[in-house]
Amino acid sequence: MTSAERGSLITIVLCMSAGGTYVPAMFIFPRKNFSPLLMKGAPPGSIADCHPSGWIQTDLFKKWFLHFVEKVKPTREDPALLIFDGHYSHTRNLQLIDCARENNVTLICLPPHSTHKLQPLDRSFIGPLKSYYSEEVRTFLRSQGRPVSHFDVAELLARAYLKASSVENAVSGFKVTGIYPLNPNIFRDWEFATNEHSGTSTTNTVEEIPESVAPSSSQNQTTSKPGTSTENFVASPTNISPVRRINRPSTSQNKTSSKPSTSTESAISPMDISPVPVLNKPSTSQRGRKKGTACVVTSSPYKAQVEASLRSKEKSNSKSIAKIRSTISRKRQLFPTSEDGNLSDSNESVNVHQSRSKDINEPEDDAVCIFCAGKFSDDARGEEWIQCTLCESWAHSACSDTENLDFICDYCK
Repeated sequence: MTSAERGSLITIVLCMSAGGTYVPAMFIFPRKNFSPLLMKGAPPGSIADCHPSGWIQTDLFKKWFLHFVEKVKPTREDPALLIFDGHYSHTRNLQLIDCARENNVTLICLPPHSTHKLQPLDRSFIGPLKSYYSEEVRTFLRSQGRPVSHFDVAELLARAYLKASSVENAVSGFKVTGIYPLNPNIFRDWEFATNEHSGTSTTNTVEEIPESVAPSSSQNQTTSKPGTSTENFVASPTNISPVRRINRPSTSQNKTSSKPSTSTESAISPMDISPVPVLNKPSTSQRGRKKGTACVVTSSPYKAQVEASLRSKEKSNSKSIAKIRSTISRKRQLFPTSEDGNLSDSNESVNVHQSRSKDINEPEDDAVCIFCAGKFSDDARGEEWIQCTLCESWAHSACSDTENLDFICDYCK
């Protein structure tokens, strides 16, 4: 979205079917209070809600799901299948799972890092929608001469949505992903290939391929199944008969002296001269989330797994909540505030040198929530606060909607 200084995040939940029909969208605005003016000129049948962060939440996604059930009307004789990505509001939502099972809807989560291939919306609808929306924004800026506000987004998106939501785009999205009509061979083998040189250790071996079994250009055939990788694939030309492949010994092994080979038929492969770089495994996410998997979210085993995971999460969060409350309590004692919201200097019993020895951060002024701009001194309801581990900015726990102790704000991601 185009804005004067910094873009605002507005989430839009979209859904389409393999038959070419569309479920009216849902808007999530980064606000606390909803105003009907936000939906001025919105697509017909759309709904909206607000959250300080602008992100989709578990309760908001359940609200959209009820909207989905109302439009689709699934029954026991005619159930519905809903496919989505692995966002936590989809896969760790017990209320959603119970509601889906009651309304004859089966929920399926796509494999991680595969939506660019398997998500029909990403393949055929999101691209045209972004192009049409950008065109509408440029036209608006030229005609109005002011930045786009939250009250203009629904109307601009409605124009782009009506252009992009064609039956052809919906049918094509399910066809190119192989979901409907079902085509398990829609993707080629190389699209499932993984890193063939992901190992981190080497062995000191010498491998010889005799001339009689050396692969030729006419017999060089390899087969691989989807999702697997073939290791040590070497395509040797027909002019080089015996191939001598030498793997470099690791540094931990003792060096041994050997006489140089006098054979004129041996050759060193290009892999020995310039080996393929070894890629180390990427580090775990800073947000501490586990890897997602493709699954049937409405199945009983998955529901039991989510229930056990949430119970253990509540136990571990009790300690983090106590730590946050203790930090806020110490902060209030060291920097008391007066009735007008300013820092009070009447408490002379505070020893600043002693507070520094305890490694407590001293704010220069009153803390402000990075999401709702609420001041800590104005907090009369005793709301919980949490601090970003990177920029050390403060935010309400309700505004950040985080489940982890190591909180990282949206500006530092």
